[in-house]
Amino acid sequence: MNKRVYEIAGTVMLIISIIMYFIYWGDDFVLEKGRFPFVCNKAENYTISHFENSYPPNKILIIGGVYKSGKSRALQELSKRYLSLKQLPVEIHISRANTFDNLVDLVKSDLVRNFMTLSKTLPRSKMEEFSQMNWKTRAFNEKHGELGNGFAGAQLAAENALEMLHNNKTIIDGLNELLDVLERINDILPVNIFIHSADKIKELKTKDGQNIGKVIMDYALKYFENHYKKHSTIRIALEVIDSRIIAKVKDINGVFVVVLKEIDNPLQTMHSLGIFRHEEGKPIYKLVGGQTAALYHAFMEKKYGTNPYTIAKMHFDEDFAEVKKLMTNTSNTAWFDLCFGPLYNATNISFLDSLFKEGYVYSDENSTTYAGSAAVRAAFCAITPKKYKPKEIKVEKPKSKGKKSKSPSQSPSPKPTPTSTPTPSPSATPVQSAKPSPSVSPPNTPSPSPTPVPSVSPSPSPSPKPEKKSGWFSKKEKPTPKPKSAEIKVETKADSKKVTPEKKEEKKVETKSEEKKTLEKPKDSKKQDQAKPETTQPIKVEDKSSKVDEKKSKEEAKKMKSSEKKESKGWFSKKEKQTPTPSPSKSPVPSPSISPSPKPEKKEKATPSPSASPKPAKKSGWFSKK
Repeated sequence: MNKRVYEIAGTVMLIISIIMYFIYWGDDFVLEKGRFPFVCNKAENYTISHFENSYPPNKILIIGGVYKSGKSRALQELSKRYLSLKQLPVEIHISRANTFDNLVDLVKSDLVRNFMTLSKTLPRSKMEEFSQMNWKTRAFNEKHGELGNGFAGAQLAAENALEMLHNNKTIIDGLNELLDVLERINDILPVNIFIHSADKIKELKTKDGQNIGKVIMDYALKYFENHYKKHSTIRIALEVIDSRIIAKVKDINGVFVVVLKEIDNPLQTMHSLGIFRHEEGKPIYKLVGGQTAALYHAFMEKKYGTNPYTIAKMHFDEDFAEVKKLMTNTSNTAWFDLCFGPLYNATNISFLDSLFKEGYVYSDENSTTYAGSAAVRAAFCAITPKKYKPKEIKVEKPKSKGKKSKSPSQSPSPKPTPTSTPTPSPSATPVQSAKPSPSVSPPNTPSPSPTPVPSVSPSPSPSPKPEKKSGWFSKKEKPTPKPKSAEIKVETKADSKKVTPEKKEEKKVETKSEEKKTLEKPKDSKKQDQAKPETTQPIKVEDKSSKVDEKKSKEEAKKMKSSEKKESKGWFSKKEKQTPTPSPSKSPVPSPSISPSPKPEKKEKATPSPSASPKPAKKSGWFSKK
């Protein structure tokens, strides 16, 4: 007893220690101490990495999607990566500039900064190649003369090309010169251009108020189309806020399209990145979902001791109020549909322009419109009637129809054997549901007679019509209860003694009687539907017809007498086990069995099965002896 007590105590302590380990020490959460990491889903990450490693690098990447989802952050990460690989990144932040002149100054300062960092890391071989290159420009030879050689000459050539853009008359020439200088630098040092908020180019104006954004936009579209054809080796990546431009540019050769959406499974993703624990992040994800902007602000304020949920709730309320201000024509059903899901191939949605420009609503390459975040969907659902049913649910109905169409195939009807007389045999269906034995005839062959003729001399089995079978059998199957199958078995055991000495009349019902029976069944089928008299089976009629052929079949019966004794016993003993339920219209006739019941119940003979033949014929022949 003491040993058992020690064993039980030891196992309990081991289990407790394992549980404590997983609770306190098993958590692999490590809080991120730096900046909020760049996060995107697997599909978008794969496309970005494919663009990054593509060769030749004459590809264009266009990033769109949810507002504040990390589109600009993705370009910044690519720029840092290329700079670490000793490549020249040229970043153009259009959203930071008020005018076109400010934009030119921003690009120039960023270019000079990147040149300075590369000058410290480039090997001497690259610097010698720069010194051997002539950096003269066609536009500035008269004004500036010859530019310096080497790395400084390339920097000055790029700056002078940018200065040319200040003059409205030489904008196109300045763009050509800038791209020409970048192509020459690219022969020595790979160049990558990153344009932030590229769709804002249309809004650019000069100091005088002239709108030159359309001119630059048209020039950029033509350059993108010829970029792949000319086999240019400059990588270009764009970030757009209004994602409707993606559907227009997706067919251009060499264009990669990425649509950043909400983070999938934010609970596990944020935990693995060290942003929020499971218990801490669950209420935040229920509120804002996988919106990167709300998670970013909640994480940054968490470092200063603020509750992250309150920051996420504040961000949610701000977006909700901003969307409500921008909403117009609120009676349109498109608002209601966006509450339940995306809009597929929507037309006449110009009232969504203000939301598209701010990124609260976005579309993918298939022109499918989505709500940007949980706050945006909440604003749409606030004006949606409670009884409204979205149109997109109707699109999914063909899938449910497809499932319904599979139901008949899952329960197929028994394969009918080809015969000349198609007569429905509903009594065969219960036999088929049981385990069939190899000696039993096909389930479609009607065998009401007690003779085991099908096993000895198989006659052409009549094939049932599937249409009549399904409809006629379903009506007859309902009134037949399962317990009455036992009554039929009792009758067969009780009457087996009477059947065995009368083998002569069993031979009467052979192949000819079965063929006549199959012809008579369709005539009686109508009467079976009209009335269901509780009488015996249609063997009565078959016995009358068999008397005419008695003399002809007498000689054959004597020859088959010895063989049928053995086969009738084995065949019917198996068949009784295979028929768990009686047929709705034709219950099997009392057949001889090997083990007859010693105490037959005569009361059960007086109560015939409800599934009897509808033809009330007089008792005659063999059955009259019963």
